Amino acid sequence: MKQRKTGIELLRIFAMLLIVMHHYAQIGCEALMETNVVSGEKIYMQFFFLGGKLGQNLFILITGYFLCMSQRRWGKVLSLVVQVTTYSVLSMLIVAYCFGGSLNILTIVRHCFPLVFLIYPFATYYVLLYIFSPYLNAMIEGMGQKKHKELLLIGAVVWIVIPTLTSENVGMSDLIWYVYLYLVSAYIRKYPIEKEGWNRAGKWILLGIGMYGLTFLSVIVFDFIGLKIPAVGMKATYFVSQNKIPIFMTSVFLFMGFIRLELKANKLICKIASGTFGVFLIHMAPLLIPYLWNRVLKVPEYMGTNQIYIHALISVLMIFTVGVIVELIRQWVMSIIHKGIAMVATKKQE
Repeated sequence: MKQRKTGIELLRIFAMLLIVMHHYAQIGCEALMETNVVSGEKIYMQFFFLGGKLGQNLFILITGYFLCMSQRRWGKVLSLVVQVTTYSVLSMLIVAYCFGGSLNILTIVRHCFPLVFLIYPFATYYVLLYIFSPYLNAMIEGMGQKKHKELLLIGAVVWIVIPTLTSENVGMSDLIWYVYLYLVSAYIRKYPIEKEGWNRAGKWILLGIGMYGLTFLSVIVFDFIGLKIPAVGMKATYFVSQNKIPIFMTSVFLFMGFIRLELKANKLICKIASGTFGVFLIHMAPLLIPYLWNRVLKVPEYMGTNQIYIHALISVLMIFTVGVIVELIRQWVMSIIHKGIAMVATKKQE
């Protein structure tokens, strides 16, 4: 279990790096991404953009893999609520005291209750998934393998195949999609493939890399067609959505590979992975976004220069590293608070 856990935690780190890369391109280079030209800079940014939804898919698949075989703990739910609220409030303080931003009463109230007001939609859905996991697990257990497979196939047609072929998301929402991914990872966990040759991590990872490469190739092809047919060029990232066939298949292939990686227990990897959700909450705080990308990283200043290539890599690594460090410090502070509360409670009992 420890070996497998290390592989999964490594995948968690990879997923968050993809998400940060995506946001660098999406937020920092939005104007460039919307141009109908072909350039090395744009293709480079499109490569960064490519992995965002893949990263989110992987994050939910990992969550479902563990939750489908575990019991819900309200202490964990409270911990998530505190974590999200801490970063939401911290972002307000940073904007107000470090950047001189103004805050109104509505903004303050919304950021004090971030999960209710969807300050971080992904975080809200992530917590809801955790809360409702016991009922999802009961449903999974009750339906058996045959019904489970049928449900996944029907869901694939409605929420993957049809959107890919028509661009219409039938009855689709992020929460529904995350529940579907939860069901996918639960099926993988409960009914592992036993066919000879398909238990090799390398084979699945190569399939994932290959599908990822084909998806990126489609972006470049659309770019060049767009030089003649602008409407096609503006849809260059069409297959990059979370529920399009290429990204879904890439997600599953990589997930199947990493859960099979036979790695020795690595405390450093697991420690870094424990800070990844904090990375997300820090760099995607709505109030901080314009300051982070425009004033701190100064991304617009590097657009159109050869420095954008190295600046993008350094920025992503810096956001990830600082985010992990801040989250680990937060965890350390919370552990001290928990110990203090436990000591007070023990003394009262005495």
